[in-house]
Amino acid sequence: MSYLTSARAASPTVMAAAAQGVAERIAAAGVDPEAVLQEAGLQSEDIADPTSRIGLSQYCRVFEIAARRTRQVSFGLEFGAAFAPQQLGLLGYLAISAPNLGQALRTFAAYLPVHQQATHLAVTGRSGDTAAVEYAIVDGSITERRQDAEVSIAMLLGLFRHCLGARWSPQAIHLMHSRPEGRTRYEELLGVRPLFEQTGNRIVFRRCELDCPMPRQDERLARLLEAELRKQLPRVRARVDVLALARHQIACTLESGELELGRIAAQCGLQPWTLKRRLKDHHMTFQDLVTATRYEHAVEQLVRGVPITQVAIALGYSEVSAFSRAFRQWTGRSPRKFLAEGG
Repeated sequence: MSYLTSARAASPTVMAAAAQGVAERIAAAGVDPEAVLQEAGLQSEDIADPTSRIGLSQYCRVFEIAARRTRQVSFGLEFGAAFAPQQLGLLGYLAISAPNLGQALRTFAAYLPVHQQATHLAVTGRSGDTAAVEYAIVDGSITERRQDAEVSIAMLLGLFRHCLGARWSPQAIHLMHSRPEGRTRYEELLGVRPLFEQTGNRIVFRRCELDCPMPRQDERLARLLEAELRKQLPRVRARVDVLALARHQIACTLESGELELGRIAAQCGLQPWTLKRRLKDHHMTFQDLVTATRYEHAVEQLVRGVPITQVAIALGYSEVSAFSRAFRQWTGRSPRKFLAEGG
């Protein structure tokens, strides 16, 4: 069975505005920023102009390399916490000009592709009176992304605190990666102890806070900025890897079992027919995509050492035996034999 689910799209990019100040922070830690940038495949000239674009993979690598070379495991977290929304340029100014926090988050999510490609950002409802903002890079070729997740969650918290005050704290922070070893300042900078190895990177907050007014709302400026970003959006959407985005949403939904094409398309901001057409282009059905995603995540989690029972639950299986049968169909081996033979 083949699990190649899509042709690789052009390498995604991000505006260099997202890296403004990173060289100075690296230098302040006693490390040569040029050496970090070069190892990541960049030069200082590449990030000098905030309106230029750099590779998203290279951007993520800058923070991973900086964390290792400076020996600061929370390098990205520290950088993101000090980053003001306005530093993102048009997108940041659009968000802080919105009438309320909900509109700020929704417009930020809608136009994020202009700023950063191959990325999913959405405001979702949760149980009771809570809501969440979810963030993830959906390009599977970018494997080192822990620092980016912490940079981005901290940056998003900056937008919340712009509206709700510097001392505001979320209900919860979820991060997909494992808790790093070494000294960190998670609780101090995030305002809450984060939960690790979660199904997504998200900020959980009170739903009523969506109605809180933004202190610098400016309707006229917001209209002008949105008009400019709207012009750029079609060009960006034409380069979106739809199947990568759908795989990410399926992965986030596996445990709940709510795997319907229409629901997944809506979570991707797509019409169902768009997802159907792209699947057809790659000679796949929606169920093929679900199966491929289950397989990829099963292997990834087993290799990471996640217990088989926990993997089965995370993939939406009610019993370990059902997961084992499916895994044997995919690989010809049981999960235990797969692990015993080294994957």
